[in-house]
Amino acid sequence: MRALAGRRPGAFAIAVTGALIALVLASRVVAAGLPSAPRLLLTAAVGAIELLGAVVIVSALGWWREIGFTRPSEWRRPWALALLLLPVGIGLGDLVHAGTRAPLGIGLLLAGLALGVGFTEETYFRGIVLRALVTRGRVAAVIASAALFGLAHVTNLFAPAAAPGAVAFQVAVAGLVGVILASVRLLMNGIWPVILAHALIDFTGFLILYPRITLIEPPAPAVVLAVAVYGGLAVGGLVLVRRLPPG
Repeated sequence: MRALAGRRPGAFAIAVTGALIALVLASRVVAAGLPSAPRLLLTAAVGAIELLGAVVIVSALGWWREIGFTRPSEWRRPWALALLLLPVGIGLGDLVHAGTRAPLGIGLLLAGLALGVGFTEETYFRGIVLRALVTRGRVAAVIASAALFGLAHVTNLFAPAAAPGAVAFQVAVAGLVGVILASVRLLMNGIWPVILAHALIDFTGFLILYPRITLIEPPAPAVVLAVAVYGGLAVGGLVLVRRLPPG
């Protein structure tokens, strides 16, 4: 595994992403014929498998510190957190505007789910994939890892009642947010802040959508605004990453 990641980082990154996509697609096919409760259990099992897979891969490669699992005393450029304020703030603002129907107990469960998803996805895409690709250049690694992150969301086409337009919007926004998160990860030398930001973004979305937790196609003005805001932040992140000193 270490040899593949070192010699062919692109192939390694694609293989990791492909394995995640295949796992999710397989679970969606199986879940289609299941009642609600078993479907939820299957979803939880898939999440656990993804988490375990991330831990196994990082441990096998010995990359825990290299992918950003560092102490706060080792973090650099704390001002990079400013790139995360707007994405997180948009989610919180939407929650305040829309409200939620989730009771306290469900809210706590959704918080745990968001943390699990944030940890797992960041470990894969801003950790394993980004670390493998960064040997080919930081800016290229940020863009490529974000593109793979966006591509991984195509699996939501197979989610119940998923609208293609909503999935396309999610793929695009996930790619742009992926650039922002990867930029902060490299600027700060720490992955914990992006894990928390990712979890907060997902958590507000879960609360707003509950009890459906399915994608809703946004209106055209919201699409334009999101692309403009996240696109601007993504470009800013890339500029800052490009200015990083070598090493």
